[in-house]
Amino acid sequence: MVLHVRNLVIGPAHAHSAKRRAAAAASGAATSGAAAPIAPNAIVKGVSLDIAPGERVGLIGPSGAGKSMISRAILGILPSSLESSGSIKLGGTEVIGAPDAQLADLRGRFVSAVFQNPGSALDPVHTIAHTIGLPLTLHYDVNRDEVHDRVLAQMDAVDLPRSLAGAYPHELSGGQRQRVAIAAALITSPRLIIADEPTTALDAVVQRDVVDLLVRLVDGLGASLLFITHDFVVLRRATTRCYVMEHGAIAESGETEALMRTPQTEIGKALVNAAEQLTLHGGAESGDAEGEANHE
Repeated sequence: MVLHVRNLVIGPAHAHSAKRRAAAAASGAATSGAAAPIAPNAIVKGVSLDIAPGERVGLIGPSGAGKSMISRAILGILPSSLESSGSIKLGGTEVIGAPDAQLADLRGRFVSAVFQNPGSALDPVHTIAHTIGLPLTLHYDVNRDEVHDRVLAQMDAVDLPRSLAGAYPHELSGGQRQRVAIAAALITSPRLIIADEPTTALDAVVQRDVVDLLVRLVDGLGASLLFITHDFVVLRRATTRCYVMEHGAIAESGETEALMRTPQTEIGKALVNAAEQLTLHGGAESGDAEGEANHE
């Protein structure tokens, strides 16, 4: 299993639990596993989910459902005001309670992420080539020529002209910036890519292109994908199976197409109804509907 999440609870951090986790980490003891009591103010409430090798899985729900907090917990980048309990295993490595150095090594080598707003995710003072190549230099011992060649290959893979290698983020369109983010996320060939609302800031046509590009590249790597969104139309293009969230918990799960045909919960029905009325943020898809499936 590439990703194995059990009884994940995320809520406000408390001083005593932070001290307990620090002591456990220092002694090498595990701090996760069994279900923890769920406080009334928890953001995520006992979520369990799995992603197998090569599988594309969706996490869908309205804003505020807790989707983005789950992605940040998986990456080990929850804000200091929040804490997690339960278990998150990436390729057999426990994330909850792991030392920062171990988490930093997992990010980039094993798991990478593409976020909602590439304008804020990309460093404005570095060129596109530097941004795409940085994960390689951070995680692997590669020389300058190797990095240069890999960067150009990645630009080709995401359909970015090589002439943009020396450009800066502000000189690119929104769709081009998201392609840069995808190239940087995939350059180390991670086993799991987390795409957290990666198309929300883009117009309908660019959304479609970016989703299709991401799916093609992930499948080409033989990697797994966790695609987070509030839009079932986007999700059906990107995934084969999904979990529906509401109020910090899993409401239902199953094959994406089956859930769109016969949702079993009120939130599922509401999301499907929205998908039927609105396609990829307003663009008509009548021609291919048959064949397709914010920081909170």
